[in-house]
Amino acid sequence: MNDAIVRQITAQTQTLSEDEQRRVLAFAKRLAHKNPLGVPVEHFLRSRPDIPAHELKEMERVIEDGCEKIDSNGW
Repeated sequence: MNDAIVRQITAQTQTLSEDEQRRVLAFAKRLAHKNPLGVPVEHFLRSRPDIPAHELKEMERVIEDGCEKIDSNGW
């Protein structure tokens, strides 16, 4: 662990509101999580063969549309 980086993070977070500090903590916890959340799409599709193909295509389109936008006011 780089002590200089830890000190810088600590100094920066001390200037934040409690709510912002909680957001930083939640973000750090997500970064530290070794296994991604969710399941591989192949596992999901095998467990849900009842989803019509046109609905899967629509889901894919919505995900791609939503993931390709940048919220400059968000994280």
